[in-house]
Amino acid sequence: MANKIDYVVIDAFTRQPFKGNPAAVILFPSDQPVGPDTLQKLACEFNLSETCFIAPQDASTPTAPAFHLRWFTPTVEIDLCGHGTLASAAYLYSHPTAGVDPGTKIAFHTRSGVLVAEQRANGEIVLTFPEEPCEKVDEAAEEWDLAARALGVKREEIVYVGRNRMDVLVEVTDAVDIETMKPDVGLLATVKSRCLILTTTYSRTRAAQGYHFISRVFAPQSGIPEDPVTGSAHCALAVHWSHKLGTVNQPMKAYQASPRGGELLVTWRKKEGKVELVGSAVAVAEGKIVMP
Repeated sequence: MANKIDYVVIDAFTRQPFKGNPAAVILFPSDQPVGPDTLQKLACEFNLSETCFIAPQDASTPTAPAFHLRWFTPTVEIDLCGHGTLASAAYLYSHPTAGVDPGTKIAFHTRSGVLVAEQRANGEIVLTFPEEPCEKVDEAAEEWDLAARALGVKREEIVYVGRNRMDVLVEVTDAVDIETMKPDVGLLATVKSRCLILTTTYSRTRAAQGYHFISRVFAPQSGIPEDPVTGSAHCALAVHWSHKLGTVNQPMKAYQASPRGGELLVTWRKKEGKVELVGSAVAVAEGKIVMP
């Protein structure tokens, strides 16, 4: 008989179904190792921006839960994923059989080190992630012109271009309406990074909602033309905007302006070298997969 494993699809960084960023979450038993080729095929089958695979560590207990966590897009395994971690934590907190006591911190062991999740009494989940600061790219470098052409903006409308170990971050003036922008995805795919993060402080349609900044994230290089809500991108955005707005150690309200949309609170803990991401999640589908 074929082996069947439960899965849940969870929308992260939203309280509303079919908003935020969907991720499939699959919990494997610790005694059932699955190879990366199979994990990649499963992620391709789900065809979501991320499929998350979790498995308990041998030393995991209900009061000190610890899990291995890996994230796959439909085409590649990635190093860091915020919404996938949020979805994984939401799954573990809502399924008693997962062996996690309510209110305890979960340690996820990942390719980016140990990430910590903790659920608040109101159901929100707090993630502690590494900071991912960007270094400014010289204005004579090709990234500035490539960003302008790919995004369809004037060169003088770009305020900043920076890079970190994964991504390119582009800030544009608040005169640019990034929500209606239609970038050239083909050109974006030539940017040598995991994704391109586009950001500004102002949105005509959201001016009254109190956001400190808004963003969009494009990742055709990783098999995702536009990511709905990208927690890991906010590890760079939190540092960038904390510097500019003088909000170190203060929470900032952020909105990612994809068609699905999503919001989160972000705080740069400068001394600790960490970024705190706070968001909600809601399950929208569940079922079983037949393992090959």
